[in-house]
Parts: sequence; structure tokens; C-alpha cells
Amino acid sequence: MGPKPQSKPPPSGGKKPLRGIQKTEDMLKYNQHAKRRGQGKERAVLKGLHDLVKASKNLPGSLSVERFSETRALEIAALQNAIKVAAAQSSSRAFQSLPRHLRRRAASHNPRRVPKRLRSRAAAEIDAGDMTVKMHRKKAKLRARGDLRGRSRTMQLRARQVNKRWLGSHIFHAKRSHMANVWGYRLGMTPTLKSFRASYRAARRRAILQDTSFLGVVELQGPRSQIVALLSKISAGAFAGSRYEDGTRVAHIAAYHSGTFPLGLIGPMEVLWQPCEDQNRTVWLRVHPSIFEEVWETVMTAISVYPEELGALLVHDLRDSLESFEITGPLAGQVISRSLQLCNSESADKKRALASLLHGDPAECPDGMVVGFKVYDPRLAYPPARVQEAPTPIQAPWETLQTQDGVSTELWDAEVRSRLSKPRWKKSDLDARRHQQEVPGTRLSASVNDDRVPVILMKSSVQSKTPGQENAGFHGWTLLIPHGWSMAFLSSFIYCNARLGGIIERRNRCREAGVPSFPEHYSNVCHASDAWEMERSQEDQVRWLRKPPGKRPEFSVLGTRWPFRPVWSEVLTIEAGTSAEEAAINGDAEFRTWLFNTALAPCISTLVDAEDPAARLVKAVNVVRQRRGLSPLPTSTKDELLTTALCQVQVEMIGRGSPSDMATISELDAAERTTWLESFAHDQATGFHQEGASEMLKLGEKRSDKGVIGFVTTGNISLTRGEGHALGMISLAGYLRLLAAARQSTQPELAVVTVKNRDGHVSRLASVTLVQ
Repeated sequence: MGPKPQSKPPPSGGKKPLRGIQKTEDMLKYNQHAKRRGQGKERAVLKGLHDLVKASKNLPGSLSVERFSETRALEIAALQNAIKVAAAQSSSRAFQSLPRHLRRRAASHNPRRVPKRLRSRAAAEIDAGDMTVKMHRKKAKLRARGDLRGRSRTMQLRARQVNKRWLGSHIFHAKRSHMANVWGYRLGMTPTLKSFRASYRAARRRAILQDTSFLGVVELQGPRSQIVALLSKISAGAFAGSRYEDGTRVAHIAAYHSGTFPLGLIGPMEVLWQPCEDQNRTVWLRVHPSIFEEVWETVMTAISVYPEELGALLVHDLRDSLESFEITGPLAGQVISRSLQLCNSESADKKRALASLLHGDPAECPDGMVVGFKVYDPRLAYPPARVQEAPTPIQAPWETLQTQDGVSTELWDAEVRSRLSKPRWKKSDLDARRHQQEVPGTRLSASVNDDRVPVILMKSSVQSKTPGQENAGFHGWTLLIPHGWSMAFLSSFIYCNARLGGIIERRNRCREAGVPSFPEHYSNVCHASDAWEMERSQEDQVRWLRKPPGKRPEFSVLGTRWPFRPVWSEVLTIEAGTSAEEAAINGDAEFRTWLFNTALAPCISTLVDAEDPAARLVKAVNVVRQRRGLSPLPTSTKDELLTTALCQVQVEMIGRGSPSDMATISELDAAERTTWLESFAHDQATGFHQEGASEMLKLGEKRSDKGVIGFVTTGNISLTRGEGHALGMISLAGYLRLLAAARQSTQPELAVVTVKNRDGHVSRLASVTLVQ
């Protein structure tokens, strides 16, 4: 046997080597070894305690409780923060910590797509072998040079606009919205983020933005008398007089084919007069893109038919000359004031009045008011500065602006619009100027060579005039700018926290306010609504057929006769007493429905009381036609006129229920009306809301589709009212019968109907009110 190996020498200095911390596994083995030797675990456990007591002799004699507590609190906070950060980093990545509206799809593989504070963490999370960024960067360079497919980038984008038009902000919307081809344009329907409630809150409390450059503008130039004569033949509503001709108000009227009122409706139209005192005037007609061609043809036809009266008029298409934004909400004015800076050429009084006007709520301003001014390029002051303090309030600031100086602007000048059709400086040019600033972050000062942009600001409202519905409206501003400047303005508006909206968001606001949206809520009274209903019904039917029978509502079993599109010819013939066979033989040509215009609304009470409502209706229509210089309608058409008239109504649920699109609206006679209202009063008094105990539920299950007088064009839960609410179209004759039945009851102002959804089997009680 060799000698025993000597133990390691102690470390230099004669100090005892430090004792390592025992592992839990080693301690358990030591306890088991002691147990086999007849010794318990106590010695091993107490040995550590003796070491602690021995080490405590070296502690200081006194302790500062406050300092000790603060130190431990900091350590505990740091530990909690580290645990929180570690848990967050283990379950989410850097780009997922951003708000949803700031997230980008490319951020998952490109750290430059996140803010600077997160780039180091994002770069660490990306796989080193991920070549997506380099590949995309190479393609981007080729695409920018146009070498990817042998064509330039401009040629590629123009090729995609053969059968549709793009707005100036198309690229911005395409990255953030669901796009669709509607009315000849490629438009954003709704944001990709969930935005039903958020958009409503923005319109109620903050601001929501929509690019409305798709609306077309027809310019009329000529003598004032000929302009008035032309609009009298093709429209209904007030548009002339000092209220509108001085340019301080925009008129909202309805366009008709020449001399056809009340038939031949085209759609709603805005009329804006250029402020001028000469006899030769300029007027802009702002119309929806679905009816632009129809309005254009109507104007040109009227001029050709009446060359002596209208031969001196000039007509221009300004669709490629103007762009517009609509900002809705209480903070819409503050978004505009933060983003735009008035030129020094504007008077001091005008600046103060405009600052006070925009700082307030748009609901306080007169409807349709117009202001014209000139601003600097908004990119010079990007990002917009925060408003430090409110401007000095002015009592009724719009009175200062409703003058010749307050509404005049160079936007009416075609040469100015042509010169400003493209910004003088690119964004890269302005960035180079910022780079030369001595103090980083300072905003650029406008030079002589910078653009001055003329704009027109108009008060826009979505508000019903129906009594009791005034507070449900939405108010904001519409900004008209030269063509080619949409992105320069949009960037500043979005930076000021204006939420992006689309076509669907505006449609929802109209429903909340109780105002029909064109063309969606104009069922079968104009060509634009017919085309929209046809397209929607085809999409609904394809979606329904795509589902298996067990996963879709069976309309034949539910008793729904018209699930996809209203068939007014059948509804109106049933009301008139015509059989279904006769209606099928006659076809739709026998029923040219027309919209009961708001100009005829005051005669409703006289129609209910009249012995011959049809004759009274023809008389009221002829009064309006004579004011327009049109020949009166013959009395032989009175029955057809009353039978084919449709009116727009608001549907308010009485009790439970939420109406949906294409729900049927059925009338109740006097006896049924009394039974339903008594059942509602019984349920309210007893408080029975169970399905089996409700009297109204029993009545609704027995109710059939008999007595259908109309359909719901749009319906849902109203966030304003907290209950079901809808807009619909019903026949005028049916509405008069509802009012007559109400006159005989204790509630003469309540027109009661039943509403049945197309995928439901229960009818619900509701009331209808004429939209005004």
C-alpha cells in the first residue's frame, strides 16, 4: 500500500478556507448516514442554527429601523419588478407590448419597426438565421427602381387602378383598414382593429376622422338667375336667398330628375355658393359618388332642354381638383387647430375668432356654417405641438367669421388649385431642412418658397330633427383642401389622436342619430339604392348558401318571405288588395315607389284627418311643384301616388328585442293594438320577465307575417339609448292607418307596430316615428 495522499495545504495567509453552501441533496444524505449510526437529525439541524448564532456576534449593536425598512423595501420592489418583467418577456415579445394601433406586422422580424426603446430587446428575440429582413430589403430596392417586373413602381400602381380609383391616402388606409371596391373607388370600409364601441366613444367624446375625398363636386358658373332656375327644376329644398348666397351656409337638398318631383329621386346633395356680389356666380354641388354620373347627366339634359333659360351656364367636374376630410366629435376643432397654422396674411380678429371657434364644441356652432382661410404646409410644424392653454373665449365667434372676409378663400380659383395640385417640397426635402436646424426638434419656419394652402371649413352634423332625438346627433367639421394634399394633412390629424374611421363607422353614426345614410337606407326609391340592395342581397345569399343546412336559418320554416331583399311590389299590392297572381303578372314596372320628402312632412296631420287622403296628398305635392315652377300633377294619379309612397321611420322597441337588418314591420289594427299594449302593461306591473310567463312573448309567437307594411333597413342595439333601435321604410298608406288607429286610443301619438327578424320566430312590439 502506498502512502496516504496528503490533504491540500491551507491557503496562504493562514486563513481558514470559506465553507461552501451545502446542497439540499447532500444534507439529506448526511441525515440518513447519521440515522444509520444511531444519531438523529437534530444535530444536523441545530448545527446550522449554532452557526447563525455564532455569526450574529459580529452584527452591530444598534439598528436603524427606518433605514433598514427603506433598504428592504427597495430590494422587494426590485425583486417584484424583475419577476414581472421576466414573466412578461417569457410570454410576449417586444412588439406585442405596444398598443394595438401601433403594432406592425413586420415588427416580428424587423427590429426597426418598433420604437427605439424596444429595439435592443426585439433584436435579441429575432433568430440570427432569419433572412426575412434582408430579403424584403432587397425586394424593396428592386421595387423602388421598378426592376422587379420590368416596370416602374408608378406603372404598377396605375395598372391596379384600371377599374377603380384610389384616394390620395389609399396606401395609408390599405395598411389599416378592410378595403372594398364600392362606387367606383377602392375605399376603407372599417379599421382592421375592433372598433365598434371605440369608434362610438371617439365620436361622442373625442374625434374620429374619415377621408371623404370620394365625394364628387360639380361646379356651375353663370348668371345667378339661371343657376337658381336650374336647381329649382332638379331639386327640392331651400338653397337660395341671403342665408346661402353670401357663402356663409351650405344648403342640404335632394336632387331629382328634371321636372319629376316627387318621383325620380336621385339622392341628397350639398349646395355651396361662392361669396361674391356679382351677377355671375359660382356654385358647387357636392354629391355621393354613386349618383355623380346621374346628377351630371341630369344637369346637362336640363341645360340642353331649356337652352334659352339655361344656355349661359358652364359645368365643370372637380373630382380631380378637391379633397376633403370629415372630423366628427367634440374635440374635432382642437385637432384642426393643433394641426394647422394660419398664415400671417390673415387678420388678427379672424385668427382670434377662429381659435375660439375651434376650441369649443362643434355642437354649439350654427348648422352648415362655412369659414375660409389659408394655412401653411402642415408638414412644416410636424409633429403638431400641444395646446398649452385655451384661447381667450369670444361670445359667438361665428358672428365675426360670417362676413365677406371670413368666408372668402382662394380655393375657388381654378388657377390656384392647379398650381397647388402637387406640394412643392417632398417629405425628404423638409427632413433635410430639419437636419440643418441648430437645435434638434425645432419646427421649421415658413419661407417665401413654401406653399400656402387655401381651405374651406364647413360645419357637418348628423342630427335628426325628430322631437326627442336632438341629443343623439353627432357634430364635427368638414375640411375641403386642394387635390394632392391629403397625406400632408392626414399625418398631422392622426398624430393629434383622431381615430381613423370608414364607411361602416359613418353608417353606424347615422343609425345612432336616427338619420338615414345614403344609399344604404333609401330602399327602392332611387337607382343608387337599388344597385346597393342588389349587391348586398347577393352577398347575403352567397354567405347563406355557403353554410350547411344545420348551421343556417331556414327561412321557409320561420315564415320569412323576403329574407334578402325587400320586394315592394308584393307588399304594396297586398296592401292595395291585389292578389299575388296579379302582382306576378303585372311585375315591378307597375310600382314606381317614391320617397315621401321631408318638405311634405307638415301635411301628415291633414292627411290623417282627410276623408280622401289621396286627393289631399296630390294637392300638397302640387303646392311644392308650383313653387319650383313645375306644372301640377293630374288628379287622376292620386291613388297611384298614395299607394306607391314610402316614408322613412325610426323604430323604437317597446320592451324587449333588438331589430336587425331586413326585419319585417307589420301593422296592428285597433283591437290588436289594445291587446299588445295591455299585455305590455301587465308584464311591467307584474315584473314577470321569464320566457314562459311573458304575455307579450305569447302574443309574439302567435303573430304571423300578415299585414307587412315595410322593412328595417338597419338595426342593432343603440349605444346611445341602451336598447334596440332601427331605421326602416314603410308605406305611407300604412303609416296613415297607424296614426288613425292611435287617434282612437288613449295614446294618440304612439304609432305601434310589430317587428320580426328574418332569422327569428317571435314578433316584438315597437313604435315608429317619421324621420324629419
